[in-house]
Amino acid sequence: MSGEKRIPMVQFIENEELAIGNEDKDSRRKLSQTSCSSDACFVNPLMSAIRRGKSFKKSFFKETKLEDSDMKETDDLRRNVFHYAVSRPDTLRKLLENAETETSVQEALNQADEEGETPIHRAAVIANIESLKILHEYDNSLMKLKTTIRNRSVLHLAVKSRSVVLVKFVLSKDLDLVNTVDSMSQSPLHYAAGLKQSSALELLISKGGDATITDENGQLPLHIAASKGLKNNVSLLLRENPDFVDVLDKSSRSPLLLASQNNFPTVVSYLLSKNADYEIQDKLGLTAFDWAVSSNFPAVVQVCLDTNVWKE
Repeated sequence: MSGEKRIPMVQFIENEELAIGNEDKDSRRKLSQTSCSSDACFVNPLMSAIRRGKSFKKSFFKETKLEDSDMKETDDLRRNVFHYAVSRPDTLRKLLENAETETSVQEALNQADEEGETPIHRAAVIANIESLKILHEYDNSLMKLKTTIRNRSVLHLAVKSRSVVLVKFVLSKDLDLVNTVDSMSQSPLHYAAGLKQSSALELLISKGGDATITDENGQLPLHIAASKGLKNNVSLLLRENPDFVDVLDKSSRSPLLLASQNNFPTVVSYLLSKNADYEIQDKLGLTAFDWAVSSNFPAVVQVCLDTNVWKE
C-alpha cells in the first residue's frame, strides 16, 4: 500500500480473534511470539484470518469495517483475500456481500498472483465449483479472464483440474472458451488429450472442440494423446478425424512415431491397425521401427514385427 506503513501480522492478533472464534490459547500465544522478518508476514487481519482457514463468527462483518481492509493487499505470493477465499465458498460469498467498495472488489478480482492467476483461476485450479459459481454470479465477465502467464483460460484450468463437472459448468456459461488457445497455441482439447480419463476430452468434442487446431510445435491433440500412450484418447480423436492418422508435427513426427519413441506398444499397435504409415521418417530420417530398435523397446519392436504390414 503506497504511502501507508504496513503493520506486522503479530499486531493484528487481537483483531483477528473476531474471525477465529474459540481457538486454543497456547496456539495463539505461539503465534503472538512468532517473529516475522519477511514481507510475507505483513498482511491485514482479514487476509490473516482467511489464510488460516478460520471460520467467521456471525458478528464478524458487523464488528469489522471492511473498508479498513485493503482488498487489493497481497502477500508474498501476490495473492489477495479473494485468492484464498475461493477455497471457502461461504466466506467468499460473505466477502462479496459485505464489501463496501465495489471498485476495490473488482480490482482485487482482476488481480493476478505470481502464477498469473486471478481468484477465478484459483477457483478452477482447486476445482471449487461453488466458488466459481459465486464469482460468475457476481461478475460473468470474470470467466473471460486469461492468466498473465501462459495466457490460460478458466476452461484450460478446469480441464487441467481433471474435474469434468467443472468443465461442464464452464462450458455451460461460456461456450466460446471451447477453442480458445494459450500462449503455446494449445486449446483445452490439447490439455484433455493428455489426461488418462477420456471424459473431459469426449465432452469438449461434443461441445465443438476443434481437433484440427495445432499448437506451436505443430501438434494436434492427437499427437499429445499418442505421445502419452493414451489409446482411448487416440481412438476418440481418430474417430472424429480418421484422416489425421499420419499428420506430421513440425519435427516431422506422426502419431505413430511419437508412440514408438515413447515406448507405447498398445498405441503403436492400434495406430498400425488404422493403417498408419510405418514408413514415415522424422527429421533424423528414422521411422517408428527404427526408433523402437535404437531405443531398445522390445515390446514395440515385437508389435511392429507382428503386424501384417511387416510380415508382407
